[in-house]
Amino acid sequence: YSGDIELAEVKYIEVIEHWPLSYESGMAHARLAEIAVLADEKTSAIDHYLSASRLSPESGDASSWMIEAGQILLSTGDRDGAREVWASAGSKYPESSAILNLASDLLASGDPTEAFEYFQTMAVSTGPYRELGHLGLSICYERMGELESAVAELDDEIWVERRGRLISRATASGR
Repeated sequence: YSGDIELAEVKYIEVIEHWPLSYESGMAHARLAEIAVLADEKTSAIDHYLSASRLSPESGDASSWMIEAGQILLSTGDRDGAREVWASAGSKYPESSAILNLASDLLASGDPTEAFEYFQTMAVSTGPYRELGHLGLSICYERMGELESAVAELDDEIWVERRGRLISRATASGR
């Protein structure tokens, strides 16, 4: 099995060498990134995923490659690099989960005010992450002590349970 991977690596490298700026080269980089992930070669995986997204931006997987590169950067401790990649992916591919990754990471690091703008972008979009944008805004408001605003973000029926818990907390705390 490892011989198959080694042969594949050789073939993908040949594609990159022969057609360095082509769509096919981008796809070869994507496959090399996957091989690097399996080998736990994080720096190589990041480089290949970013090359793949640069050379094959019209691929349906380009946003996923950038998101994955960000995840690997985060796993290496490069939080700023991960955020930069996610922000770039979010601007290039607004329907992707890149902004969700960025906003969630900012929120997890304890800064709801910085995460707020990204959740707000999601909440006003028509994309698939609209509802999560509202949930993120609610959490940001809650962490900033603005419980009424946190409740207001959860007007959708999906959030009835969370809304009820927030109303109980707001009533108990007098806010």
